This record gives sequence, C-alpha cells and structure tokens, in this order.
Amino acid sequence: MISIKGSNNKSSIILYTILVFIAVYLNLSSLGVSLRISNEVYLGTSLAFYVAYYFIYSINNGFHLNFKALLLLLCSYVSIFLTMLFNQDFDILNFVIILQILIAFLFINTISFDDFVRAYIRVILFISIFSLVIMFVIVPFFSGISSLFPLRYNSTGLAVRDYIFSFHFESHSVASRRNTGIFREMGVYQFYLNMALLMYLFYLRENKVIVILIFSATVISTFSTPGILFMFLILIVYLYENYKKELVKVFKLIFSLSFLFLIVFLFYPNIFSDFIYSINKLSEQGNSFNGRLGSIIGNILAWVHNPLIGNGINNGIKLAEEMYLGQFTTHNTSTTTSFMAMFGIFFSILMSLPIILLLNKLKIKTISKLVLVFGLFLSINSERLIYDQFYYIFVFCYFMKISIIDKVNGKVW
Repeated sequence: MISIKGSNNKSSIILYTILVFIAVYLNLSSLGVSLRISNEVYLGTSLAFYVAYYFIYSINNGFHLNFKALLLLLCSYVSIFLTMLFNQDFDILNFVIILQILIAFLFINTISFDDFVRAYIRVILFISIFSLVIMFVIVPFFSGISSLFPLRYNSTGLAVRDYIFSFHFESHSVASRRNTGIFREMGVYQFYLNMALLMYLFYLRENKVIVILIFSATVISTFSTPGILFMFLILIVYLYENYKKELVKVFKLIFSLSFLFLIVFLFYPNIFSDFIYSINKLSEQGNSFNGRLGSIIGNILAWVHNPLIGNGINNGIKLAEEMYLGQFTTHNTSTTTSFMAMFGIFFSILMSLPIILLLNKLKIKTISKLVLVFGLFLSINSERLIYDQFYYIFVFCYFMKISIIDKVNGKVW
C-alpha cells in the first residue's frame, strides 16, 4: 500500500482544511467573492489575512522561507513591473496578480505538500457533493427551498441563486443546466475538480470508487468539453498504470463508472443530450470551440507584437481582440497565451512551467506524464485563470517537498 504521509493531529487537519477552504472560496474565480465584494476590498482583506496568518504560524512553528519559491516570486515581480512601466499600464488587475503570487508564496510556506493535498481533496469533495445535491435534487424537485436563498446578479446581468456553498444560474437556458459549483464559470470548476481527481489517484495513491465517482460525476455535470476530456485522460492513465497491479479494483471502477452513467442517463435524459453536445463541440467547431481557439490565436498574435515583456493587461486584451478573437467573441479564455500577450514570454514560462513540471514528479511512465500534461494544457486554457488564486498555488506547489512513502518497501520518493 502506498500513501502520502500527512498530519495525524486532528486540530492541524481542521486548521489546514479551513485554510484551503478559505483560499478556494475567497478567490476572484469564486462567485462567493465576485457577487459580494469589490476587487479593492478583496485585495485588502486577502492581504491582511494571509500576512497575519503567516506571522502567527511562523511565531508558533518557526520562520520558514522556500528560497526557490522566493526566487520565482522576485523574478515574476520584476517581469510584471517592467511590463507595467514599459506600457504605462497600472490597472488594478496588475496588483491583483501581484497579490495572488504573494499569497501563493506565503501559503506554501505554512503547510506541507502532504497536508495540502489531503485538505484540498476534502474541500473539493465537499463542494462537489454539495453542488450535486443542489443541481440534481434541490433545483429540479424542491423549488420552494430554492426561493429561501438570495438571488444575485453577476457582472453580465445573469441571475444567480446563492446557496452559499454552491451557485446556480437561473436566467440562462444553457448555464442553468450546468453545474458551476462556487465558481464563476463551469470551465473553472472543472480545473479544480480534475486537479483533485489527479491528486487523489496519483499523489495520495488512493482509489476509493465512491470518491472517483463523485469527482467524475461532478466534472460531467459541468459539461465542460476540455474538463470532460481531461477527466477521461486521468482515468485512462490510471487504468493503464494499474491494470496489472490491481485488476479487481480496475474492473470494479470501470463497472461502477458504467453503472453511474447508465443511471444518470436513465433518470436525467437531458443530461445525455447535453453530454453528447459537449463532446460534439469538438467536431462541429461551434461558438465555444471557435472562441477558445480564437483566444489562443489572438493572444499569440498580440504576443508577437511585443514578445519579451508583453503589451500590458489592457493592451494585451485589446490587441488579441482586434487581431483575431473579436470575430468570434469578446471573452478571452486562454491562460497560458494570455500571460504571453500581457506580460511576455519570460513571465509566461515562470507561471506555466512549474505547474507542468509538478506532473513530472509522479512515479508513472513517461507516456502517461505526457498524456496528463496534454490534458492539463487543455484544462487551464479552457478558461482564463490569470486572476485565480489556486492557479498560482499550484504553480508554487512545484517547489514544495513531496515525500510519498511506500509502506510495503519502506521507500520514500
């Protein structure tokens, strides 16, 4: 049996779970923030909370700085400030990114990778279960309960029902049938879900079928095409890596997934059509596909305009839209190429390579790593995650010590 060593102290487990929940929930990608407070308030409260937490933690546990992570932070700050000065772009969103990077740096210095992974999986599992109950029990069968929760409006004027730990779009014919969890977009939700599934299977090395089913069902309920593809790639890699070692569990998982799909499609026939539509978007190349491809191409064309230090946030967005994206949509949905267009190639590498190299620490075959990297690239470039707190935490996770203990052979890797 292989597992990751984590904290056995109950108070520590609770503390780390709360910390991770706060980082997930108090996030610009969360509707819990964007529907309730301004960017300025978010900046101030987040900075105060994490700095205070870091000092309290350090006083009790000793000051600790990961110097490789510190180097990344300093290099990224130099890159951002050069871009701001060169382009005379001092938009507040620059400072949002600066804050997100600082928070990620402080975060990884106050928790071990082992405890982080376990806490993250607990938090996302809770949000998954809660959102599934809201989406497939409360909304369709108990509308009276729904009316007890406040109705809010997002930045585009869409009505959103606030269930505290989950949200539901009510005034949009397509979005109302998709599970968005606590996040502003279903494409953001799938990123969090797939990272939890990946960590559960390949870092924790656990394979409880019920947990895999919950994460898989929730990914499917987002109807995010890149998310569903990444989920299947994760499961395929897992089956490929383990079919010889744990044949019974592999067959049990395949049977359980098949049974889940059958039950869901029988009782919720609309889900089947929505699922097929999500897959067909790849071949039909509709608005969603063209918009995402247009984001990538538009950002690259904008990046070529100023490849080293970028065009700044405002100019980068404007150029991408004018040069290509605008013929499809005004929504820029690519993460990696947005970094390139806005801040140039060096910053893009700094903020993209570590999260990819994190997968290189997995003890799986090279071909499996390449498949997961491809899936991860699809996932993070289906939405623009440049203002997402947890994206930067995953980037800095690469610099954390990962000690996975093989209890059978007594090895640590």
